[in-house]
Amino acid sequence: MSQFVRPFSPCLCGKSCTMTAHYWDEIHQFLNQTGLQLLFGLAPTSANNANELISYTAKKGYHSMFAYSYGNEQLGDSTLAQQYLKDMTQLRNNLMDLYPSGSTARPLLIGADIGVGPRRDTLPSNYWQDQYINEHLAYISLFVSICKDVLDAVSWHTYDYRASEIGTSDHHPLPWPPLADNVSKLFNPSYLAVVSRTSIFVSCVRINCSVLRRRAGGG
Repeated sequence: MSQFVRPFSPCLCGKSCTMTAHYWDEIHQFLNQTGLQLLFGLAPTSANNANELISYTAKKGYHSMFAYSYGNEQLGDSTLAQQYLKDMTQLRNNLMDLYPSGSTARPLLIGADIGVGPRRDTLPSNYWQDQYINEHLAYISLFVSICKDVLDAVSWHTYDYRASEIGTSDHHPLPWPPLADNVSKLFNPSYLAVVSRTSIFVSCVRINCSVLRRRAGGG
């Protein structure tokens, strides 16, 4: 537990963003009271630190974890994907050790939350020609081909709009009231088609569908 609560270097936001065990306990108290399940992102900076959080959660008997997502919008080559494979193998082995075989309480392991977009120099109608998006899609394909055997599902972030197209700037909220032309773009299918090119990677991952359905509350 010592590494779980140790202070890290200051966050880029300039504040102390270290999560303590006490704060994690409070999150799970909230989950228990609301009946919600949590998909939690693990930063790909230390597999050992991520495993400490996973072990602590299991040993506390918390059963509201739907999945752990390892990664956050990194783009690279086979070297990076191989590092993910090494790290995620450690996480999967830990999850298998902590939860009995067939346990529906075992959280899924997903990744790598790769960002796709936003478009750089193309219009929505020809986004498929955008080199920036194609680089991201190519890395998702590479990542899945290397890491598919340790994944329960593949995850990504899509940026369907440039901030300027909907009347704002990066990391800022929409102005209120928003302009009708900006809002209309949120429902324009031509801006949302990139997801059709990422969905093909899902079938490449070995998914335990029965566990996935049970963890999602299905039959």
